[in-house]
Amino acid sequence: MKIYHGTTKERAQSILREGFTTNGKANWLVPSRKDFVYLSLAYAPFFSISADSPGEDHAIVLCEVDEEDLYPDDDFLMLALGKPVYTIEDLAQVNFEDYKHAWTQSLDKLGSVSARFDRVRAIDFTSYEGLRMLTLCDPVIAPINYLLMGGYYRWLSDKLYAGNTTEDILNNHVDKWSEQIVNYINTFDKPEA
Repeated sequence: MKIYHGTTKERAQSILREGFTTNGKANWLVPSRKDFVYLSLAYAPFFSISADSPGEDHAIVLCEVDEEDLYPDDDFLMLALGKPVYTIEDLAQVNFEDYKHAWTQSLDKLGSVSARFDRVRAIDFTSYEGLRMLTLCDPVIAPINYLLMGGYYRWLSDKLYAGNTTEDILNNHVDKWSEQIVNYINTFDKPEA
């Protein structure tokens, strides 16, 4: 399966040379599982912003991983287990091997999955200027958001990986999604007072 990983340009260059390794940096309130990399069809641009260090460019790494090597994303599994708010201790109590099969639901419902570092092959990457990225993408990573906006986030990831700049996307492509959102809102029944 081909899927994306969002990071900094410097880190993407290192990943292509040396493969995925832990850099010890936690981008989230609850640190991710050690020896795992997080992959997404939809959120790589957002993940690259979260991995940003001042002055570094953003990057989307195109990866390949065999489906039998995929695991659910931590947030998806904890939500599915009834723990939408969890700690590192809660996460450590879960044997992810027991839930490995849930990767398909994780990708379908949340747009992201995980895999062990040594099972993911980096193919190539594209870097981009991320200053205006938040005008295109500032998602809440949650099933309801993915249900409503997942198509847009997948489309945006593909556009950025293909080399489109944020300016190009803003000037030439976003209207397609804005129009779809307006059309959707226009399907709402107007409530009577």
